[in-house]
Amino acid sequence: MTEMGWPIVTHTNGRPDLPVGIYVLEEDRQAPQASEHDRQIPDAVRRAVLVRDHYICKDCGWTHDQWNSSDSRHLEAHYLEAHHITAHADGGSNTESNLVTLCNICHDVRHRKT
Repeated sequence: MTEMGWPIVTHTNGRPDLPVGIYVLEEDRQAPQASEHDRQIPDAVRRAVLVRDHYICKDCGWTHDQWNSSDSRHLEAHYLEAHHITAHADGGSNTESNLVTLCNICHDVRHRKT
């Protein structure tokens, strides 16, 4: 799998010993062009998913309007991300129909369950 052309491994694609959210560069070279196996979601697709989901985390309902720096959930940055319904490592595509909006906290929880 690649990220912007860089060959990487993660917890879900070959290195289950890695913690969720940790990426390891497999080689010190970047592919000249992104391939169909690149996990980078195009900006236009990411925006369309956020708009479709009304900028709301589909697991906990969090939105940017609820950000509160004194809330313990916000000890680290809290933001919205696009999550692959069918994992990219399992052949899931970077298309709107295979993506859902999650906050980064719920996104990490989902990946820890796999």
